[in-house]
Amino acid sequence: MVRWQAEVDKSVLLILAVACLVQLGYLADSRDDPTFEVPIVDAAVYHLAAVGFASGEPLAEGAFWQPPLFPAFLGFFYALAGPSVVAARLMLAALAVISCLLMYRLGCRLFGRSVGMVAALALAVYGPFVFFATRLLATGLGIFLGLLSLLLLLRALDRPLRRWRWVIAGACSGLAIINIPNAVVILAVALIAMVQEARRRGVMRGYAVGGSLLLGGALVIIAPVTIRNYLVSGEFVVLSTNGGINFYVGNNPDTATTAAIRPGEYWRRLTRMGTSETPRTRAQQSAFFYRQALTFARNQPGFFVTGLGRKALRALNAREIPRNVDIYVHGRFSNLLSVLCWRWSSFGFPFGLVAPLTVVGMLVSPRLGSPSARIRLRRALPMWFALLYAASVVLFFVTARYRLPAVCVAVLFAAVAIVWFWKQWTSKKETSSRRVRIAAGLAFLVSALVVNLPIRTPTDDVDFKAELYLSVGAEELKLGMLGDAREHLSQAIELDPDYAAAYVHLGDLSGRLGHNEEAALYYRRAVLLDASSANARAKMGALLSQQKRYTEAVEWFLEALDRDPTWPDAQAGLVGGFIAGKNADEKGSALARFAEVLVRHERYREAVECYRKAHSLTDLPPASLERLARLLATCQREELRDCVIAVEAAEHLCRITEYQDARALSTLALVYDSCNRSDKAVEAQQRAVEIAERAGAADVEGLREKLADYRARLSEQSGSSTETSAADERPD
Repeated sequence: MVRWQAEVDKSVLLILAVACLVQLGYLADSRDDPTFEVPIVDAAVYHLAAVGFASGEPLAEGAFWQPPLFPAFLGFFYALAGPSVVAARLMLAALAVISCLLMYRLGCRLFGRSVGMVAALALAVYGPFVFFATRLLATGLGIFLGLLSLLLLLRALDRPLRRWRWVIAGACSGLAIINIPNAVVILAVALIAMVQEARRRGVMRGYAVGGSLLLGGALVIIAPVTIRNYLVSGEFVVLSTNGGINFYVGNNPDTATTAAIRPGEYWRRLTRMGTSETPRTRAQQSAFFYRQALTFARNQPGFFVTGLGRKALRALNAREIPRNVDIYVHGRFSNLLSVLCWRWSSFGFPFGLVAPLTVVGMLVSPRLGSPSARIRLRRALPMWFALLYAASVVLFFVTARYRLPAVCVAVLFAAVAIVWFWKQWTSKKETSSRRVRIAAGLAFLVSALVVNLPIRTPTDDVDFKAELYLSVGAEELKLGMLGDAREHLSQAIELDPDYAAAYVHLGDLSGRLGHNEEAALYYRRAVLLDASSANARAKMGALLSQQKRYTEAVEWFLEALDRDPTWPDAQAGLVGGFIAGKNADEKGSALARFAEVLVRHERYREAVECYRKAHSLTDLPPASLERLARLLATCQREELRDCVIAVEAAEHLCRITEYQDARALSTLALVYDSCNRSDKAVEAQQRAVEIAERAGAADVEGLREKLADYRARLSEQSGSSTETSAADERPD
């Protein structure tokens, strides 16, 4: 017993040594990485939330946008150690080392010490784990909680009558869920295992109680988040409100575009799809995206299923598919990472090797060591977890970071395969039948071929190296590190001379330094490179407004709003204080033109309000009066129609044109007809036809056709009225 314990201790020491060496070695080796001390994208969001939380601010004003555990966990660390990114990464490296020890314990418990050792060491050197575990992201904490939850669940299954074990396992699962919601599969795995164990033993009651306690333990952790969301927002939000848009990104008619949208202007534009003319809360936005995706799945089931198939192939592919950071780009800043994770043609290491080993491990694990039915059930738990977790990722969209918790558990079965192959090679007697060895060999070869097939992903055309420098420069600009920001933004442009977003940020930087002409050049360059950008145009408008060049500023704001009528900076610039120096007539004209933009984008409620504001400031020009009248009389959204104001606007239009404009009279006729005043419509349209005939207008035939339509409707109404009168006069 003492000797065995000494061996175990040596194994733990070896795992600790290797894991610490790799984690610290990677951190030391990656100091040249621009993101080493400057978190970007999601990591920057988590970092800022944690810094605020450490100083006493709430994690979010309303319902949580992202699950709250990781920023809260990071915030507690900052409160103790200060808001140091390097210290936080060292702390996460320590957590990664503990995860390797948990893997060792899990392997020993299920398959024996040899498998535990191989699995722990494999995890310690698994490149994507090394990379993501120390970034300021929820991934490392999610892997730790996932492994710990599986271990606690195994302990509870071994002693089902010790009820506190179920509660602790449930609470740990709850923590995993409020860190990464996909971890809810842990509860599903637990319930499946409990049902099978209860059937095997023929005892249902104890496991039913255990299941209730497990769910209760999870609920104790999750419920406070839900209650807090309800208290601050008045809406039922279980964890966070980012689920809807993530589901939509991977399930819509144009996933190739949505899955490739980059952080910044176009991501913000996508998120505002969930807002309508009536502002929505975050929960309503999330529900909107879920509805859109489910409508797509219902209306185009074939396309939806095909999309799931494509995502499943990506989840199984050897490539580490990037989302906002590309591990292969970061490998250029670390020799160690470039050894632990690389690509050669379509082969990707390490997943290209680990995945086929995992398939073999899952195939032979039920027979390894001739286990009992009880042990086989236990061994299936991590397999179910890995498969269900991967399926939950496929249901949304696939990236290297999102699939990593499932892959780290799957490493356990890769270790099983390595140990099994080793025994087949070194053992003098046959430990498995020839049929099993042939099946294992074929499974390895086929799966190796499948996972290393060349595929295309939505982000294949993204220059992640240029984007890396852009993201770092943008964060440095926010932090006031202007010299570093200029250097990194310039590097982004060197890598991609047509990078419009980089020119926008350089324009912001120049503006902060007071170099307005230089800033204008950068903004104009961005507009030339990206014709659909609202942001660059709004920035240019703001710059001109600061120089009190209001007329030019309005034109830029209107151009921005024509690209995106929801762009907040452009709206504020046009409607708010940026045009404070203009007189009422100019403001009214600008608002009327903005209303026209809104109509083109079918944002009718806002258009009506804008027209009304414009009309309160000045007499609208004929063209704007015509659009207002037509909009209020025939708007697709019936609740926005207003016959009274529509008639007033149309009649005013005819008065200022002295009833001598055929188009104005035709508009008046249209309004009358829409408001069920067909006699007036016929009269107005008759005058429009007469004026057009005298002028020899080209559209006179169209005006005559409308007149015929109005007369026909008037005859129908007259006929209906006559029949009604006759019926009223007929005796009973």
